[in-house]
Amino acid sequence: MLIDKGEIGEVEIAIVDGLVRVKEDEEKLMEARHKSRYLIAWGTCAAFGGIPAYANLYELEDLIKESYGHAKDAFAYYLSGTSNVGRATYQEQEKELKLLRRASKLDDFVRVDYYLPGCPPRVNLLVQLLNELKGEGNIVKLRPIVCSECNRKPVKSTTDYFWVSPRPIWDPHHCFTSRGAICMGFITKGGCGAVCPKGGLPCWGCRGPSESAFKKIEEGNSFEEFMLNALINRHQNLEDQIKSVIRIFRKRGFSSLKFNRNFILDRSRIR
Repeated sequence: MLIDKGEIGEVEIAIVDGLVRVKEDEEKLMEARHKSRYLIAWGTCAAFGGIPAYANLYELEDLIKESYGHAKDAFAYYLSGTSNVGRATYQEQEKELKLLRRASKLDDFVRVDYYLPGCPPRVNLLVQLLNELKGEGNIVKLRPIVCSECNRKPVKSTTDYFWVSPRPIWDPHHCFTSRGAICMGFITKGGCGAVCPKGGLPCWGCRGPSESAFKKIEEGNSFEEFMLNALINRHQNLEDQIKSVIRIFRKRGFSSLKFNRNFILDRSRIR
């Protein structure tokens, strides 16, 4: 991998994953952009910020204190060797190790040519994009939403909801949404193969909004408003419970409920 080299060489395509958190990340990203023809944001963190961007809800000093407040200069110890244990704070280290105040997605610093969101993205999406750039192979049209790739079947239910039942039973053949779970599959861009629902977890929207969701946003709806209305339509007479769960999601997680501030509006570059 190029990152293992002392200096990045000139390349046609640079594939960058993760977000920018320390000064060294920023410098490597700038170098990769300067020395590549195409730069691809690989994964949800690189494209949207993802779960690590949850750190932006807190001040940097509070994060350091919460994580390492009882240790003696832990950053210097682990990143600079034991000889630097006596230094006062990590932020006083050499600039290439310095934590940035915010965790940022790639296009906060450089131009990104293509985005491949997913946690992680499927390799076939990358192969298809590479073939597209080379002008080779047939472009396979992706399924519009995650639900269209999911093998779970809707069931009729009015009582067995996961926020009501203390011991819910997750049938591997039943649709999460029809059993009362907050599953984002119906508004999330397809292409992942519905790996989370098939593996027993509701979709949390790591691929970003579907085309239909983007159209609703362009019509003037906020993403959260559109999602809330869609969930209420699917869970009749449970508006209060749904709003309660969404408040928890919004506060505790960095899923599609938070990605809306980082969405790329030029969908032609999203794969």
